[in-house]
Amino acid sequence: MSTKHKLLIVGCGKHLLNTMSHHLLRLKSAALVCCVDPITHARHAARDLLRCGSSCAAIEEVDFSTVSAAIVATPPYASFAITNHLIERHIPVLVEKPPAMNSADIATLDEKAQRLGVRVQVGFNFRFAAAYRALRNVCEKHPPALLSCHFVSRHPASSEWGVSDPREAWLRHNGVHLLDMVRSVSGALVLTNAERTSSGEGRHLACVALHSASTIIQVIVGNMTSGFSLGMTAILEDGRTFQMRGLGSCVEVAYPDGPVVSTLYATKSMDDGWDRLGYGAELDAFLSDDPNIERPNLGDALNASLMCDALCRE
Repeated sequence: MSTKHKLLIVGCGKHLLNTMSHHLLRLKSAALVCCVDPITHARHAARDLLRCGSSCAAIEEVDFSTVSAAIVATPPYASFAITNHLIERHIPVLVEKPPAMNSADIATLDEKAQRLGVRVQVGFNFRFAAAYRALRNVCEKHPPALLSCHFVSRHPASSEWGVSDPREAWLRHNGVHLLDMVRSVSGALVLTNAERTSSGEGRHLACVALHSASTIIQVIVGNMTSGFSLGMTAILEDGRTFQMRGLGSCVEVAYPDGPVVSTLYATKSMDDGWDRLGYGAELDAFLSDDPNIERPNLGDALNASLMCDALCRE
């Protein structure tokens, strides 16, 4: 993609307006040319907030001569058709996860994108979070013997975006973040066991045992919580221990729960999520022409979705 990028925004809901908008406004290498949403007040709000040149009710109304790349921030039941439409027009896409409702549809998108040579990046923004990148850099040089991680968040606790089972909705729309992060650190994963407990009213917690070629992995995920918590501990073969403590820091500790030996990353006091949550680095990677940047793609989304399939069968 050449600068200055002409960005199409598809989907003008809460995620775009409340989370992505201030990061999009900071971009210096892109002009936001059009917002698309079937809800009139939503697309007009996004158009005015992002200072887009135009807005449309449907992607079929877009003048693609003015577009060089697209961001799709829609629920997965809409993402498949929209992303497919953009791939067929050879438009590079950043699509929020999951990019489709099921693994078969993600595989269809992946096959078409590869066949047509279209870049599709999937919105696993935590892959770009600075604390995670610091931990992953260690693990790339020294594969961990043990990886212990957790991700809990309160919502959703009911059906969401066309998925009726609350546990599956949470896993596919939230827990999938951690599954992608673990695979990115450890490589191909094999599911060994999964145990789940539930308190009713859509609240659940699962303890999952996985392994890769060189790492034993424990994962705890669910929404039986009052807030948000994300963490990873990597114990190397030489006994050194590194921890991603939330998204705010990555440290080396003398032993699990021991004193800090060194700090690899700590959130700056004025960080607004650009580095801490990974949104800025995610957008920079999408807009970059550098072919060596690793970007989460449809193949990664498919692997994460297949692991969700396996966990839902347990």
